[in-house]
Amino acid sequence: MSEKRDIIDAFDAKVADIRQTVAQSKSIASSGARDLDMHQRWIKRQRASSSAKRFLSYVLRSAWLGLIVTPIAATMAIWGLLVAGIG
Repeated sequence: MSEKRDIIDAFDAKVADIRQTVAQSKSIASSGARDLDMHQRWIKRQRASSSAKRFLSYVLRSAWLGLIVTPIAATMAIWGLLVAGIG
């Protein structure tokens, strides 16, 4: 009878170890999922920030080029009219 009891005790101990391992695995998986979610949100914010910076840079460059190109284009148009004898 003692031999059967030893087998049952060993089995119960193994089940307890396996349950603890499963609980740890679930905890690790849950932590990993939270970390992944946080990282994905960070990437999304970085992409949005980068897009906004690129757009602002484009707008500023366009405005700056507009300030430079418009007077040059107007001057060239006036010279073209003068050369053509219209002015």
